[in-house]
Amino acid sequence: MIGEVNNSKPVSRDRKQQAIKIRAEFISPSEQADYHFEKGQASQINSKEAFNQFKIAADMGHLNGIMQVAYAFFNGRGVEQSFEKAFDYFCKLASFNIDVVDYAIGICYSNGLGVAQSHEIAFGYFKKAAAVGSKEAQYMLGCAYYHGLGIPRSEKDAIHYLKKAASQDQDDALFNLGRIYDVKQDYQEAIKYYVLAIDLGNMEAYNNLGILYEQGLGVEQSFEKAFRNYKRAADAGVSHAQYNLALLYKDGRGTLQSDTEYLHYLTLAAQTLPDARFAIKLFIKSELTKIL
Repeated sequence: MIGEVNNSKPVSRDRKQQAIKIRAEFISPSEQADYHFEKGQASQINSKEAFNQFKIAADMGHLNGIMQVAYAFFNGRGVEQSFEKAFDYFCKLASFNIDVVDYAIGICYSNGLGVAQSHEIAFGYFKKAAAVGSKEAQYMLGCAYYHGLGIPRSEKDAIHYLKKAASQDQDDALFNLGRIYDVKQDYQEAIKYYVLAIDLGNMEAYNNLGILYEQGLGVEQSFEKAFRNYKRAADAGVSHAQYNLALLYKDGRGTLQSDTEYLHYLTLAAQTLPDARFAIKLFIKSELTKIL
């Protein structure tokens, strides 16, 4: 009742702990694991706390907890990065036929992350994941067949798996199909796949489409369209596009000639491309010659 005085005595700390202990005895281990996993999900802002909760759940056999711990070690999220520990945790799930796990183990073997590199073993895991529809694994299989990694090279099989991944909107698969047809000089097919990759946000496809416009391959030559495609890719950080764009600025093709923009994009490209670094040296030498 309102205004009624509560004469009950405060519950002591020991009695509270005892009550918690009694309640815990009625919670199954799986429920406790679920509790810690859910607590980890709720603690995502604090990655260290999230890891600790996922680790408790993982140690109790919680499958999603094990997976989250594996990803945490792999990415160094909430814990010091360790590919070896990530690989060990992924392997705890290997017998459950989970496609993302098989793909992750394949990536570890393919790149020698936490385990000795083996393209042959990686191929087996990618194939296992691809069989149940993993588009990332299908893409990796396509790359393996194209480059002959862990399997005899087969362009036919490469295209087969890349198209399976592409049908699920895997943008790198679309881009690489474009590259394959580009090399085969089937420019119409190349353009088709580059455009589809671009629609999914693949920046490298802008660069390759720009090359086709610059050279007039499969399309009417257009330096203006080449410039627009290069610039989209260059401003997204694609080094080859930065280099190609610089050359257009240098000669004033598709845009106004600008030594300032030429040097700007060369400098960006020079972080990864030796040709760009060499071009900068030539430019500086040329400018010094004019002065002297």
